[in-house]
Amino acid sequence: MKTCRFLLLLLLLMVGQKNTFSQGKLVLVGGGTEIQGGWSDAPYQWAVNQSVNKKVAIISYQTQDNWLRNYFLSLGATDATNFTISTTAQANSPTTYSDLMNHDVFFFKGGDQSQYYTLYKGTLVEQAVEDKFNAGGVIAGTSAGMAILSSILFSAENGSLFPPDALENINSPYYSLKNDFIHIFPNFVFDTHFAERGRNARLMGFLAKWYQQTGNFVKGIGVDDKTALCIDASKNATCYGSGAVHIYAPQSFSFPNNKIYTPDLKAHILLHGHQINLNTLTMLQEASSFVSPTVSQENANYQVWLSGGEGISENGNLLQDFVNSGSVNDNILIVTGSDTVVAHQYRQNLRSRGATGNITILQTIAANNQSDKYQLRNAIRLSKKVLFVNITGFANFFQFINGGETGALLNSHIRRNQILNLFIGENSKLAGKIYVTNNRANKYNAYDGNLSFSNGLSLLNTTTILPNAFNPSDNDFYENNSCAVSYAVAKYRLKFGIYLNRNSWLKFYQQAGQNFFTSAGTYSAMVLINGNTRGGLATQIASTATNQPRNIAGFSEVYYALLHGNNTLSVGVPVPTNDENYTLENPVVSGLVSSFAKEVLLYPNPARHFVKIEWLNAPLEVTICDVSGRWCSEKYRGEGFLQINTQFFQKGLYVVLIKNAQNGQILMKKLTIY
Repeated sequence: MKTCRFLLLLLLLMVGQKNTFSQGKLVLVGGGTEIQGGWSDAPYQWAVNQSVNKKVAIISYQTQDNWLRNYFLSLGATDATNFTISTTAQANSPTTYSDLMNHDVFFFKGGDQSQYYTLYKGTLVEQAVEDKFNAGGVIAGTSAGMAILSSILFSAENGSLFPPDALENINSPYYSLKNDFIHIFPNFVFDTHFAERGRNARLMGFLAKWYQQTGNFVKGIGVDDKTALCIDASKNATCYGSGAVHIYAPQSFSFPNNKIYTPDLKAHILLHGHQINLNTLTMLQEASSFVSPTVSQENANYQVWLSGGEGISENGNLLQDFVNSGSVNDNILIVTGSDTVVAHQYRQNLRSRGATGNITILQTIAANNQSDKYQLRNAIRLSKKVLFVNITGFANFFQFINGGETGALLNSHIRRNQILNLFIGENSKLAGKIYVTNNRANKYNAYDGNLSFSNGLSLLNTTTILPNAFNPSDNDFYENNSCAVSYAVAKYRLKFGIYLNRNSWLKFYQQAGQNFFTSAGTYSAMVLINGNTRGGLATQIASTATNQPRNIAGFSEVYYALLHGNNTLSVGVPVPTNDENYTLENPVVSGLVSSFAKEVLLYPNPARHFVKIEWLNAPLEVTICDVSGRWCSEKYRGEGFLQINTQFFQKGLYVVLIKNAQNGQILMKKLTIY
């Protein structure tokens, strides 16, 4: 009986040893071309040096040339052999197994991971990988060859999963996660070409999907191209190369409307030379300086709504919320650029959605900063909601903001207590502290280290915002977009970085003495949250075109939130401002205006049931507003005489705006209704 128990215990120990991390080593390469004398020397040399016999087996299902073989030989390998294993029969051959086991480094090349999975699953090649690893060998791979090395792998059997797929629907058919292949690195999922293809959202999706399927939290490792992570037998891992290694450790997931929600996905983003222990996620070597946010909260007492994409149709629900928020009678100011066509379309759409207050279009052009533009300034003062759309020249916009009294008034007005500011599409960038200026100018800007940044309006004073982040039809700019947010957060020491997609939006608002972010639409919004952490910017050069480091940032520890539906992220405490009461401007008095004023009679005043307006010449337009500008009547038009029913007006003091439709002169008269 004792002998049986001993044999059973020994068997269990042997099984347990096979399924736990043993003394093997891993080299995870995110993809990209190896360069002799360049970025790849250090990690590939590490692989050779960690092996006993320094013999390298280069494995692929495709025909190979001798470049990589010769490269390994130049790094000190005593032998490097190409193994082209293109059929399951070859993969299951005892000869193949025997030949592979004569090498101590297995290197899987790139390609299609579904091919590796389909051809090698359950074969002696798979067995050789596990046996060699457990014997202390080095298992390495690049691109697809890296992706197959985690115990939970994305098999890509149904095609690739793109970032917007992950953010749109946790039940997307493109999710295909398996745990029935190579078992050498349990409880991890690997992903490659990370920044280049904007795959931060995709890896988060993998982790969320596995939790949905199994109820288990696993970690993720995403590696940039021209970047590698070398993991020794103790799970101490070192980053080499021009990019970053992202290590994700989720703590909670839920799935409102089949979208992903998590407020606290922990991330470690390693740059060249940084080290981490993957057992404890403890940093062993990190940046020397802190990138903690200069401003740690969003303390504004106004609302900022941010749309991820252009177009009325994809912002329909958001526009309806905009009209209904507060009162449909609120005056609205539409701020636009030199071309007003789009602004007029938005005005018409707001009317169709039930907006009954005045809707004024303000072009941010130099002429509207002149002193005689009191009508526009009064429209600003009377507005409770401000919509920014189709501002195509940001430099011109800021010249307007800083170039005259109308611009200065607009800049201060949008910061008043309880003002609602809505930014559409690319204009959402303007609301933050810092924005990237050229993420869509050249698809290689981040890779070449050429991203540039500028100051925004700072309505959100410790945030950078990127709309159209992962447009499914616009993936050329994924690298610029994925890098711009984290780079701005690190370089300018911001608290939050927001990734938004088309057909989706994020709202910053106040409730119960707190400020919150919440999100809705087709996709989850992604928010990078920077705490008290060390970090820095990449120092390694990837592009010989510029000889500048890539625009990639690293952090010892940050967090991501994926937001959707009623879920919120607390971001600060609102601090009300001391807003001065507005006084509406009167036109500059001239002979013409004085004559106009003398011609117009308004009576009775005070009025109860009606007010009459009489004049001699020209058609007039008349609007009655309360003194706060929160409510304005419809426009009344007539020639010579108007009688306006006031019995349904609330009692109080009003301003009557009387416009001469021929010459544009405006007269303002006070009216009391009792």
